[in-house]
This record gives sequence, structure tokens and C-alpha cells, in this order.
Amino acid sequence: MVPFRMKKVFGQHFLRQVPQELLFPLDYLEKIQSLQRPTAIYLGEIGPGSGVVTKAILEQILPFSQLSFHYDLIDIDSDAIAATKEVVAGAALPKRISPNFVYKDVLKHDFSAISNYEFAYIFGSLPYNVSKKIVNACEQNLLKFSPRTHFLPSRFIIQKEVADDFIASAPAATFLGNRLALHAEYRRITRKIPPGAFYPPPRVESAVLEIGWNNSLPVKVKASLAHITTIMRKGFSAKRKVLRSVFGKSLAHAPDQVSYLLHLRAHELSIAQWMLLADTLPSE
Repeated sequence: MVPFRMKKVFGQHFLRQVPQELLFPLDYLEKIQSLQRPTAIYLGEIGPGSGVVTKAILEQILPFSQLSFHYDLIDIDSDAIAATKEVVAGAALPKRISPNFVYKDVLKHDFSAISNYEFAYIFGSLPYNVSKKIVNACEQNLLKFSPRTHFLPSRFIIQKEVADDFIASAPAATFLGNRLALHAEYRRITRKIPPGAFYPPPRVESAVLEIGWNNSLPVKVKASLAHITTIMRKGFSAKRKVLRSVFGKSLAHAPDQVSYLLHLRAHELSIAQWMLLADTLPSE
């Protein structure tokens, strides 16, 4: 039982126990400590809620004495922030672990502090109603800070159906999956979580989605990310049509390496093929 009244408007479902798959990737912690030098790491927990994940993360990082951590705990619910503060207060943290309580909608949060750190780990049990937007916001922050900061694989608990969309690939691709593939080296579900693992239990199955971020595009292209995304969105908006019908005269003189794609539908294309298509189509 959580120590405050839950609010349906925030889509709150709190974990009873923390799955191992949501914790800081232990192998990364060990590799970073093996560098044998002072290293600062950014932690960003989205929706700490009752603080059960926060407590597990703090217990995990405490033994790594050569590492320092800036730990943002971001929640739109003031009661959740208060509960998390109690958890942190009971942990007797050393100065090298610096918690920062952020009472704010994560979609409005300024993540610029990430650029001050060599490594960053963003994670959390996300509210289902905005999980797609939050993952997209993480993608955008990667674009801003990746030249200066190494992003460790993010781990999010979200609705399994949405996680399936994020990991989908050709020939059963989705717009969400392809857009994420622009920034991710890999996307995978590492654990399925039944409704009974939460309080109150949701009506659907959940999953841990792990995203291994990539600091560069998977293929070299001339098109901008914005143009590639626009082309994919247009293709998936008419996903029952073949691409020739969607883009019409714009592909009338397509080169041979693109023309063979025109009989396919949006879900049948890989991210590399979308990039090839975007290089051929003019910006609107």
C-alpha cells in the first residue's frame, strides 16, 4: 500500500516490487568504476511515485564509492514527491549522491543538466496515458546532448501493447517503432509484468522496454531527421495503401534502388529503406 491517495488523472499504478530489469544496468556500473577515476553520472527517474524504485536504485549505487550521482526524481504529483523525499531521507546518503526533487510534468522538464555529466541513465515506471510522449521526449534529449554525454540503455515500464509497437520491425513495422529506430541501436522487451504486480492493478499487461541508444543514424543519409519522420508519418497515415499511391507523382522518376519499394506498404519497410525513400523525396 502506498502512503498517499492515488490520483486517476495521473494514471498511477505503483509497483509492489521492483523488477531487476528496471534497475541500473549493473555491468555498466562495474565498467564505469573500473575506469579508476572520479566519474559523474546523471540519473533521471520519471514518476518515482511511492519511492519503491528509488529505494532499490539507491541501494544499488551506494557500494560504487568512486562514482558520483546527480539523481533527478521527476513527478507531477506533489504527494509522490513527498513520499519519495521520505524514502531518500531514510537512506543516509553520502555527499557524492545528490538527489534533486522535481515537482513538474516531465514533458516540461529541462534536461539540460545532462550535458554536465559523462554518463546518463533515464528510467521509470511511466503512466500509460503519456508513455509515448515521454519516450519521444527522451529521443529529443538524446539529440541535444549525445555529443557530450553517453546515454546508457533506458528502461521503462509501459503498457505491453505499446512496448510491442516500439519494438516492431519490418515486415510488421509501426510508426512508433521506426521513429525510435532512428535513435536506437536496439529495442527490446526484457520482461512481461502481470497486473497483480501493481497497486492498484491495471487492466492490461505491462512490460519493461529497454532502449539501447545510438548517437548516430543507422545509415548515412542526406535527409534530415525531421524530413525522414515526416515521410514515415505520411506513409503510416495511409498504411493500407502501397507507397506509389501515397506519394504519387513525387516518385514518378524514382531511381532503381527506390522504385522496387513502391509496391510495398508502410509496415513492410525497414528504417534503412525509409531513409533511402526520404533521400529521394523532396522536402515539403
